[in-house]
Amino acid sequence: MICITGGEPTLHPQILEIFSKTASFKNRFSPETIVRIYSNGYGPEVQEVLNKVPREIEIINAKKTSAHQEFQAFSIAPIDCVENRYVDYLNGCGALECGISLTPHGYYPCAIGGGIDRVFGSNIGRKRMPDKNDQMIK
Repeated sequence: MICITGGEPTLHPQILEIFSKTASFKNRFSPETIVRIYSNGYGPEVQEVLNKVPREIEIINAKKTSAHQEFQAFSIAPIDCVENRYVDYLNGCGALECGISLTPHGYYPCAIGGGIDRVFGSNIGRKRMPDKNDQMIK
């Protein structure tokens, strides 16, 4: 599975090229791969881009209706919740089933990790695609 997420991914200046390359990859090398874009669906600019999503890419649209819509806090790490005290987070947090993530700063074991690294500027993303046996523990 390949997930295109953000912030709001439709606002990325090269999103149409990302769609094209992702759909091309799926068609040429991995037809069984599920490709999804996650969008809040809010605003005419976002809707315009969503209308251009290739048929090979599934749209998961939250259909946000206002710039001020309630959302759940993301700043509470799952490991800090009592119900998760015995969960093994060695290979990721489990908050999302997102798998490996690629950002402009490198590869990460999950999208949240890539976002955290960007915010704190640690620059710990792998600069090359990790080997299939690499558990990305460090």
